[in-house]
Amino acid sequence: NEELSKRVRTTQWAGIRGGPIEFNTVTGQPGSARGSAAGLIAWDELLTQKDHDMWAALGPTQSAQRSPIMLMTSTAGTAESVLLRSFYDRLVRMAVGDEKPDPRFYGAWWATQDPDVAAETAQTGKPITKAEWADILNSNPSVGDGRLTKEAIEVDHALLPPDHWRRERNNHFVIERARDPLFS
Repeated sequence: NEELSKRVRTTQWAGIRGGPIEFNTVTGQPGSARGSAAGLIAWDELLTQKDHDMWAALGPTQSAQRSPIMLMTSTAGTAESVLLRSFYDRLVRMAVGDEKPDPRFYGAWWATQDPDVAAETAQTGKPITKAEWADILNSNPSVGDGRLTKEAIEVDHALLPPDHWRRERNNHFVIERARDPLFS
């Protein structure tokens, strides 16, 4: 896009610059954010963080900022999403009163009331019932503003296995268990 290329440019492997604002890209590798003092850090798809290395690399970069903001987003999590799970568990502890609310921490999690809603009929060809839709819309608020359609959710319902449905559309962590070993 010619108009966009006049206003925005890549900064080699570091990120993107748009006018006076530079968006840097860092990794969980030690030293990748060394020397940075980030006022705003935005994470996309926190579910991909399978250890705490990225947090360990980025957390200290905000220690010199007066009012730093760290925005973390994710669509769903797996058992391997340890960083997302850490923040989710903290959010739940605060919500139920097991941990004192922290004004520096804000979390929002959209999920169905019933973790199994429509999961048993996933991949069966059976339609989602009106009662199930009422709960499913709790975990998919972007249906209300048109970013997501019911049709897209129905496609997922037809294709996803039950555990994937619970995780991706109901937004619940799925407890994964290893199968019993087979001995010959």
